[in-house]
Amino acid sequence: KRKLKAAFGHVDLESEEGKRLLQAKSRHSDVVDALEEKRNNQWLDSLEEKDQMLLKMDKITKKKVKAFYCTVCHYTLEHPRPTCQQEGHRVTKIEATKRWFSCKNCHERVEVLNLKFPAGPCGRCGSESFEQASMLAKKGFLRKPGEDFRPKGD
Repeated sequence: KRKLKAAFGHVDLESEEGKRLLQAKSRHSDVVDALEEKRNNQWLDSLEEKDQMLLKMDKITKKKVKAFYCTVCHYTLEHPRPTCQQEGHRVTKIEATKRWFSCKNCHERVEVLNLKFPAGPCGRCGSESFEQASMLAKKGFLRKPGEDFRPKGD
């Protein structure tokens, strides 16, 4: 109320003039509305772009990547191992195929390089049953058509 009094002086808000002042709109409210709509459209466009990227990533199950192969340790990794470099092993840069898998038992994600399937058991539960997964680490935000939403905990 103090700010109102400072701006308009002493005006009775119950009087006709007070009600008219409270109902008044800016002359430039249409410009503000247009800017707000433009900002909302830009935000929605960015969300649509993100959704399209997520859908694209969900379809990718393998990818060509640059990797390093140690001829002594017989390891293929995306980055050269510091121990191989320190011990003077011969490390060659190669192009490898990266694949993603998910443990059927505990859903732990596993990445492999230049292998068709994971070589060992799941690091979390010890299961050796894997299914191919996409490069997208799903966290419940992608839903298949027709999949219903349920309250958390159901």
